[in-house]
Amino acid sequence: VFLKDQGYSNFSIKLALVSFKWIHSFFPGRATKKLEDKFLDRLIASADRTMDSKKAQKSPVSKEMIAKMVILGTNPLLADIRDSLMAALSYSLLLRNDELRHLSCKHLVLNDVGLTVNIVSSKTDVIRKGKKLFLARQDSKNSVVSLVERYLNVGSLKPGYNSFLFGNVVKCNCKDVIDGSKPLTYNQCRDILLAKIENVGCSSKAFGTHSFRSRGASSLAPKVSPFELQLSGRWADARSLRNYV
Repeated sequence: VFLKDQGYSNFSIKLALVSFKWIHSFFPGRATKKLEDKFLDRLIASADRTMDSKKAQKSPVSKEMIAKMVILGTNPLLADIRDSLMAALSYSLLLRNDELRHLSCKHLVLNDVGLTVNIVSSKTDVIRKGKKLFLARQDSKNSVVSLVERYLNVGSLKPGYNSFLFGNVVKCNCKDVIDGSKPLTYNQCRDILLAKIENVGCSSKAFGTHSFRSRGASSLAPKVSPFELQLSGRWADARSLRNYV
C-alpha cells in the first residue's frame, strides 16, 4: 500500500510481493498464509488498472523528413530504393514492424488506379480475416506507388510472386536482386528505418519504428472519422489510437 501511495510502478509492487514470498519460502509455516490473502491480489489488480508503467514515448517523424527519405538520386542502389520504400510504406499504410517485413509480393495488386496491399496477419487481427489497404496512384515521380514500381523493377520482383517484398540484397548474374525467400529480421527492419532518420540529418535516439506509424496516423486524423482511422491502422481499441495521434 505504501508503494502504491508513493506512485511506484505496478511492476515494483508485484516485485515487492514476490520478494516477500521468496523470503518466507525459507521459513515454512511462518506467516505464509498472510501472503496468500486475497487482499494482496486485489491490490495488485488495482495497481494494474490505475498505474501507468513508465515508458519513454518516441517522437513521430515529420512530414519534411518523410519527403526527404523518398527522394532518390539519379542511379540509386537497390538497397537505397528498398530502404526508402520501407519508410514510405510504414508512414502511408500505418504499418507495424512485423507487418512491414512480412509483406509478400503475392499480396500486392498494382493497376492504373493504384496499389492494393493485403495485410494477412496483424497482432490485433485475432480471427485472421486480414485487411486490404489502398494507395491511390499520383502524378508525382516521388509518389509511393511510383516508388513501389521502381523497386519491383530493379529488384526483379513482380506482384503475385510467392516472395517476401523486403529481403536482403544479393548478387545474381552480376546484378543486385532481392532475396525474397525469407523476410528481414526485426532488428534489420528497425536499423534500416533508424538509418533513414540519421540520413536526413536527425538523431535517431528520439525515434523508433512506430515513429512512422505515429506520424502517418496524425496526418490522417483530421481527414477521416476516428472509426475510419482505427480501422485503417488496425487498432483494436480506440484508447491505443490516442497514444499515436
